[in-house]
Amino acid sequence: MSATTVVLRLLTFASLALSLGCGHQSPSTAERLGAEAVLPEWSRSLDAAVEVPNLWHLVADPEVTGLVSAALAGNPNLAQTALRVSEAEAALRRQSGAVLPAASLQTSSRTSSGDSAGLDTETFVASLAWEADLWGRLRSQARAGAERLYASEADYRAAQNSLAATVIRTLLELAYSEEIIGVEQRRIDTLRLNETLIRERYLVGIGSLADLEAARTSAARARAGLLERQERYTRLSRSLRVILGDYDADPQVPDVFAVTVPAAPVPLSVMSARPDVASAMARANAAAADANAAGKALLPTVSLSLDQTRSSASLGNVLSADGLTVLLLNITAPVFQGGQLRAERDRAEFAAEREFWVLREALLNALREVEDSMNLEQSLQLQTHERELALRFARNNRTLFESRYQEGLANIFDLLNAQQTAFDAEVQLLSARLLQNQNRVDLGVALGLSL
Repeated sequence: MSATTVVLRLLTFASLALSLGCGHQSPSTAERLGAEAVLPEWSRSLDAAVEVPNLWHLVADPEVTGLVSAALAGNPNLAQTALRVSEAEAALRRQSGAVLPAASLQTSSRTSSGDSAGLDTETFVASLAWEADLWGRLRSQARAGAERLYASEADYRAAQNSLAATVIRTLLELAYSEEIIGVEQRRIDTLRLNETLIRERYLVGIGSLADLEAARTSAARARAGLLERQERYTRLSRSLRVILGDYDADPQVPDVFAVTVPAAPVPLSVMSARPDVASAMARANAAAADANAAGKALLPTVSLSLDQTRSSASLGNVLSADGLTVLLLNITAPVFQGGQLRAERDRAEFAAEREFWVLREALLNALREVEDSMNLEQSLQLQTHERELALRFARNNRTLFESRYQEGLANIFDLLNAQQTAFDAEVQLLSARLLQNQNRVDLGVALGLSL
């Protein structure tokens, strides 16, 4: 079964949930995606893949997990996302309260003056009002608020996962950058030694000026490359301080560390675990509930109100005074509002359909991200193996040409080329390992692993 068929199955159930979901309790993400659907395994498996329960288990280095914890506690963007959850929770409480009766108390004092003595009157009014939610409009609005709260919570989980992945990826790049900078420094040391040797040979009449200039050119290029890498390392360190939420921090960059290859469960489990899919599903359900409420706004509204008024010459006697009780049944039906209610209903229905397409896009992107990361992991495993072979051969070739040059059997250009090839092969291997470990972090996030 193709990934397209899987998505169509999921979307068929999601479409049904959107059309009928306004009348039942919100199910879990797995139930929304169709728990009864039989979905296949992924089309490929990964070597050395391990079942990982969460993102914490991708890395075993305590320094890395410690910095992830620091980022979760201090990152400003994550704090803003957490406050959005609190805002959604408060909005839900406000919407839920609309279903309950509303009570109010009011007191007033009036003084009359004229030709005679002034007359004081104290009035106490108790009111109770309740709208009978006969058509479920208020309940739909409350359900939309609950879905938006669920979406905000899913967004917060997604933000946590993204932040943890960013910290790990940044630390990987810093750690491997230190290794690559070390290689570049060794390249410069070798070129400097070459330049010294060639200068000595030139001074005694053995070498040529062209050889000396070639050595100087290679050394200058290597120094420029080192400066570029060092500047990028410094910028990356500053970015890490911003991610941690403390610009004065001086985080210790760990040594090069490995990331576990996470095993991929069935697609339905991945879709159910991913917070971005859960958020898109909740927002689609919220939009459907809004459309339901907008349609019910065209129907009559039935409400009850109970008012009791007591008046007395003094505030102390107002509660014991005779009162007037008024019970009103109000039925209000919209007759003409310039088409505003119907326009709002249409807008809400279009918004619900748009959120459905957002959900479809989230599902398709989720499947693509998993497939891309799994395919890249397989490719990088092969690339890393080939680069390990290339480094071994390049080092053997460098040793051979260094001996030949000392014996006068090779020129300086052959020597420099062999040396540069060996150093380049080492840098390329480190870069491939960096990309491989970073991709494993991306794969963990794509599979829905959370903190």
